[in-house]
Amino acid sequence: MRPKLVICIPTYNRSSVISQVLDHEAGMLKENGIDIIIYDSSENRETENIFETYKNKGFDNLFLKKVDSRIPSNRKIYMIWQDMEKSEYDYIWLIHDHRICTHVAVSHILQALEENKDFYILNTSGKGRAASTEISTLNVFFREGASLLTLYGASIINRRTFLSGTHWKRLERRYLKGRDINFSQLGFYYERASQISGFKASLLEFPADAFIYIPLKEQGGFGWYNDAVRIWTKCWAATILKLPVCYKGKMELIRSTEKIHLSGRKLTAYQKDGVFDLACFFKYVIWIKVASSESMLQHFFSAAGRPGRALRVHNRTFIKKIKRMRKAHKNIVIFGAGKYARLCGELLGNNQVEFDAFVVTVKEKNPEELMRHPVLPAAEYFGGKTDLIVIIATASDKTQKEIWEYIKSLNSSIDVVSFENW
Repeated sequence: MRPKLVICIPTYNRSSVISQVLDHEAGMLKENGIDIIIYDSSENRETENIFETYKNKGFDNLFLKKVDSRIPSNRKIYMIWQDMEKSEYDYIWLIHDHRICTHVAVSHILQALEENKDFYILNTSGKGRAASTEISTLNVFFREGASLLTLYGASIINRRTFLSGTHWKRLERRYLKGRDINFSQLGFYYERASQISGFKASLLEFPADAFIYIPLKEQGGFGWYNDAVRIWTKCWAATILKLPVCYKGKMELIRSTEKIHLSGRKLTAYQKDGVFDLACFFKYVIWIKVASSESMLQHFFSAAGRPGRALRVHNRTFIKKIKRMRKAHKNIVIFGAGKYARLCGELLGNNQVEFDAFVVTVKEKNPEELMRHPVLPAAEYFGGKTDLIVIIATASDKTQKEIWEYIKSLNSSIDVVSFENW
């Protein structure tokens, strides 16, 4: 018998978003025997009215539960899991209200659930084809999952083996207290996984068309944008450090997200938006040191609104770092062939740091040569090479992350560094 899956959607005053989700999903999920429970924290009846409209159309797989709007979102998530612990569902998928899953995604998930794992990590960024990779150890689960699991919708949980028997009071005392609760779901995931004998998990990856994202109007895309520095320094680091001692390499993992959330480009954007200033810098400087390997002087100048000076400090620090890495006799290549790749090449050349080539994902539409260096396909160039430093030189933080993951998929032992120029 196919495992019974339920999708839980917490929402707050976003009735138009819920309407779009149900327009796309309700019929397809009913055909696949999947229930939807909307946990509604809105302060009006708009979401209830939409729910009643669909129920009247015969969607008996749709349910709604009201939640007090004063309850913080992280605590609400714990409440949903506790609610589901006593249900009759086999698997619980708690998902954002602004993400639409297509038939492609659902088919891949239902097939994977036949494996009866305790936990499924979902990488929904759409890298290529649908794939399922078994996670062999707790530390692989920690290393591969932590960054992905910061997002709601990135986990499907086995109710019987993972939810049942959870010591909720202990978890709440540990991860739902104080102002570092933003990653409390990670506390639940990793505490619980460490308690399960013979824990079994899989990483699910999806093709690009598996999900549809509904753009949000909040600044930065999310309501917590104005608190981003605290969240990605203090909250992120404090949560990881609290996790059980069986998880190794915590400091390395904490800093694995710095190029996404604490890059020079990102901090400059924060400063321009009034999110990062000197008061913020001094308030969280200890946690910034924990979460970032970059110069505190660079971060100070970013907070002070002097990105030009911060860039000069960053470039000096960057060159010193590359030279230290070069002492291991590693070849250097620059990933990219555009403006930022050229700027990176000029910086290396001006500081007498030699590099071998520019590499790109696809050779088509790229030049044969740039700055008297060949432009080569990455997969062909890397081959079996491990003695490499790859400098990612692209404008977008999102693209940098995607390239980072692509390189690691080709060869996990290659050293990867991001070039910042803002």
